[in-house]
Amino acid sequence: MADPLATLEILARDYLSTAEAGHDLVRLLRETFPRAAPKRWGHDKPARQFRDDVLGSEWASPFVWTAEHSSLEGYASAALAPHDRSVLLVEFAAEPADEVAAIAFLRAAAARFQAEFAFLHMYTDEDRRAGAEALAAVGQVAFRDLRRTAIPYLYWATVFGPSYVDFFSRDKLVAAPAYEVEELAPGVVLVQLTQRLRDCVSDWDRVHERRVAVAEHLGRDAFYNAAQPHAEYPRPEFPLMS
Repeated sequence: MADPLATLEILARDYLSTAEAGHDLVRLLRETFPRAAPKRWGHDKPARQFRDDVLGSEWASPFVWTAEHSSLEGYASAALAPHDRSVLLVEFAAEPADEVAAIAFLRAAAARFQAEFAFLHMYTDEDRRAGAEALAAVGQVAFRDLRRTAIPYLYWATVFGPSYVDFFSRDKLVAAPAYEVEELAPGVVLVQLTQRLRDCVSDWDRVHERRVAVAEHLGRDAFYNAAQPHAEYPRPEFPLMS
């Protein structure tokens, strides 16, 4: 049976609507995750060959691309409303060599695009039974309007942006009992549960043990509970996009 795809998603305060944002996205991919950098782009079949001048003349939302990594698909969409967040979404079949590159891109992009919330994860059937389906249940592209939902899940790597850092407190987040916790930028904190992304598949119980420990540390009532889908969950105050 094939392993599940890896999903990397960033909900960002940056509008992702400018050529500068497009250039920075491609630059970060080339620097940190080269096999994920655009080779072809667009919705048309076959997709058009990617050229850097596209970012000046035809950068548009959404921007869809494929890469040297044969399974990879990428999607970037600007915020649709002031209470919304921009979306960066990358899905790929994770090979061992991709793990370091993918987390490096997550770190760099979350800092550059002012992540409000972000994650990197490989979904399994065990995740779905534990409640991870909450992510897909609240929006077509994750949960762009964060006001509408509790935190859906603690992923293998989760990035908490400024609103969540204020909500939990920086001191509490950086003290989370995870494999690694790192402040990527002021008000942006990465919580990585275990050493390897593929632990999601090969050692799910250990990943889940860390997940439960971190959730207990931060406060379980902030995280979605599939047994209480209509509960009122405490949430941060999210500023409107400027």
